[in-house]
Amino acid sequence: MLKRGLTRHTLWILFTLGIVMELAVFGISQITDIKAQTEQLFFYFTCAFLVYLIAVIYLHFFWSKTFFSPELIFLFAVVFRVTLMFSEPVLSDDIYRYVWDGKVSNVGINPYRYAPDADNLKGIRDEIIYPNINHKSIHTIYPPLLQYFFQFVTLIYPSVFMMKLALLLFDIGVVVMISVILNFLDRSLGWIIVYAWNPLVIVEFSGSGHADVIAIFLLLLALNLAIKARSIWAGAFVAFSFLAKFVSLIVLPFFEDVRSRWKTVAISTLSVVLIIVTGYIPFMDAGDNVNRGLSEYAANWEFNASWYSLVYHYIQDFFGIPSSAETFMGFETNNKARAVTKFILICAGFSVFTGLFIHHIRKSYEEQKENILRASFYLIAAMTLLSPTLHPWYVIWVIPFLCFFPNPAWIIFSGLVFLSYSILREYHLTGIWHEDLNILLWEYIPFYVLLFTRFSWLAIKKLKAHPPEKVR
Repeated sequence: MLKRGLTRHTLWILFTLGIVMELAVFGISQITDIKAQTEQLFFYFTCAFLVYLIAVIYLHFFWSKTFFSPELIFLFAVVFRVTLMFSEPVLSDDIYRYVWDGKVSNVGINPYRYAPDADNLKGIRDEIIYPNINHKSIHTIYPPLLQYFFQFVTLIYPSVFMMKLALLLFDIGVVVMISVILNFLDRSLGWIIVYAWNPLVIVEFSGSGHADVIAIFLLLLALNLAIKARSIWAGAFVAFSFLAKFVSLIVLPFFEDVRSRWKTVAISTLSVVLIIVTGYIPFMDAGDNVNRGLSEYAANWEFNASWYSLVYHYIQDFFGIPSSAETFMGFETNNKARAVTKFILICAGFSVFTGLFIHHIRKSYEEQKENILRASFYLIAAMTLLSPTLHPWYVIWVIPFLCFFPNPAWIIFSGLVFLSYSILREYHLTGIWHEDLNILLWEYIPFYVLLFTRFSWLAIKKLKAHPPEKVR
């Protein structure tokens, strides 16, 4: 009887879940002081995430047994995002740097040339944006396409709200692109809920206003073109995505068959190089400062890491490598253990890439087109887990792929990673940035247990379906 009711009343059940989740999102939007309202933040996020899980599970078991329009999912997705549009970005102050970079560009100054605290920029400091910029002594790390975007938005109106509004359009665009790909794959459009209702996505993009959403949208656009065998255009949009965030280029080799279509591969590669070079040319008068901020980030930032933390502490403790040293493999470094760890993880990432690529090129041309999305999913997921820095919004790069390849471990992890924000309360009270090992364990142990369990179950299921032939 319960099962029959769940099947017959799909529309009203989903509508009720949407209303409850909107109440939780509204609660999050009222958080204005992370020091005093940490408990409320986690309470409302937990409520929203539990509703999200119920909705995803419900969709998995009952969507195919009844009918209603996926427009309801999209409508609530927009409502959730608009609710957080007016909230204070209490979890991250990155958006203030976006507005600042745009203001710098609009007065005719290369945003890569000076750090915000440079005397040359005193004339454009204000009482709203400048005081909230983080790491004022560090040059901007954001790539050229984002600089053009920041400049355009601040030219209209230099405010956090206007920046959020512009980013909201790309977030909605991501939902649309997921729908387009799902439709092409002839899968239920209801799976947009995995991204559209994900509380982490909503909080990070509509609440905090992270610009990763631009690169993710461009990557999905490229993938949509790649699976439709429009490789040259796909490569061009991968280049644009790279110019918004240095991530997407790793999927480019999977777009075309290097064995039989090498001319197309060459043209696509050339277009990618030309687009990237063209994007950087207007900013090259900043000299070495173009990459100074990014270099400092890559060399010194570590947070909430998975494999990086394990390998780093193992190398430092077991082998007795001191954290301070002058060189590693001929390169200057202020932390030899850190350099060794990064080298190992780069090798591990290259091994994952090589294995996936060899597996990919052994397929037929049609099978390769079908494998592009899955290979991209595995690559970006591996890069996420191997990264020395894993801010919660970095996990969102994986979430769109969960609409095509639902994975319980990653879906759960998109909620658990929010626990890393518990560090903010102590940081704002004491100024000390100290990670709690217990938080890392709560994040990663359930994730890896689920991931390993699912992998084992699928392996056993496949083995039973195709048992090995007996050797006579």
